[in-house]
Amino acid sequence: MFIDIDHFKKLNDTYGHDVGDELLKSIAKKLNGCIRDVDTLSRIGGDEFVIVLDEINKLDDASLIAEKIRKSFDHPITVSGKTIKVTLSIGIASYGKDKEDTLKSLMKKADIALYEAKSAGRDCYRVFENL
Repeated sequence: MFIDIDHFKKLNDTYGHDVGDELLKSIAKKLNGCIRDVDTLSRIGGDEFVIVLDEINKLDDASLIAEKIRKSFDHPITVSGKTIKVTLSIGIASYGKDKEDTLKSLMKKADIALYEAKSAGRDCYRVFENL
């Protein structure tokens, strides 16, 4: 999963970089609370996170986790005395049955799905569909 904070630059510019940094920490903590111990959460830069879901049986399981993540952001986050509404765009990709994907190609597919979510209006997730 690729996760991007919607309009983070605007939030950062509005509230300042100190609040932006605290917001990133709060978001990371919230994301970490949505995944299992066998999964991995990583911030890859700016306002982008990656979650590697280990041991999922079907792609629908990833969609369930994405929806759990979205719902966990239904309520605003309070940091440094500021109450901020945060939404996320999420892109999901998985290894196909033949498992020919490399890590690089899998990440590219998740990134494509992420931008499909952004194009769809943000605050949603999209799954990369192999055609």
